[in-house]
Amino acid sequence: MTFCAGFARIDITVFEPGTPMQGWAMPHNLALRVGTPLYVRAAVFEQDGRKFAYVCADLNFISWAVRHGVLAALARSGARGLGPHDTMLTATHTHSAPGGQSQYLMFNAACLGFSPRVWSAVVDGITRAIVAADEALEPVTLRLGHVEISPA
Repeated sequence: MTFCAGFARIDITVFEPGTPMQGWAMPHNLALRVGTPLYVRAAVFEQDGRKFAYVCADLNFISWAVRHGVLAALARSGARGLGPHDTMLTATHTHSAPGGQSQYLMFNAACLGFSPRVWSAVVDGITRAIVAADEALEPVTLRLGHVEISPA
């Protein structure tokens, strides 16, 4: 039984000067510059022909619109065996990510609405990270250790 793993990190920093950041819900709290780049990290695991992708993005949350976009892009890409039941998208829950990437008005209200540019950059970055991790798959060895620590 061979177990394979691949990893990738892609920059998903997308900046629109003067746009409120996702999660603050305060229209006056505007992004004026990029202080820290935002990344998406992807890990793809494969065992006996079955794959699983785990993704963590520096975003406030993963909207349905982003998930739907990533799954559609994955279906068009060369990454085989990664569909809706094999792909987990998570977020770090930073409040300093760009807004405007949800399909719901409530989440975009403080962000001046939906931003196709932000949504596309996030979806493209997440998809590229998954594809890169899939292409980086190589055999790995898993080990489990156990140690008992006596109370002081």
